[in-house]
Amino acid sequence: MTGPQPGLDAGRTAQEYAAMAQDFRARAWEHLELGDMDQASKKAWKLVAETVKAISAHYGSVIYTYRAITEVVAELAQLLEAPAIWKPESG
Repeated sequence: MTGPQPGLDAGRTAQEYAAMAQDFRARAWEHLELGDMDQASKKAWKLVAETVKAISAHYGSVIYTYRAITEVVAELAQLLEAPAIWKPESG
């Protein structure tokens, strides 16, 4: 993974990331119930991002960039032998 980027919250514990993910899940549902799809989708993305960060932290890795999140998801799909819906851009 690359080094820390300004404004990112790298370095939290797996439990902290998991708690953040749960919070974003609740907030996504709130926005869905209000019909605010824009905010609901943003919170859903953060739910996914914080969940991936929690898994990575649990296994001793730290994610510093959003691109790294997509790379980890692609690696997980390979490990699980799941068909890839998308692949991270190369380069």
